[in-house]
Amino acid sequence: IVFDRILHSKNHYWIVKPDKEFFKSILNEEHIDAKDVFFIDDYDENVQSASEIGIKAIHFDNAKNVRLKLKEFI
Repeated sequence: IVFDRILHSKNHYWIVKPDKEFFKSILNEEHIDAKDVFFIDDYDENVQSASEIGIKAIHFDNAKNVRLKLKEFI
């Protein structure tokens, strides 16, 4: 699996997860569609919020499960 870019929330301190505006601001800034993004997080609230705007979001519980879930999206 190849990642074009990894973004950290610390760069967007004025809006925080799980606010949907956090995700929308990054999509807008990067000029990408939500459907082209994978988001992995260990907090269910953040995963749910990202999913609600069309991002492929995965709850991180352990590496094995994340690999299996990623395969579902590919």
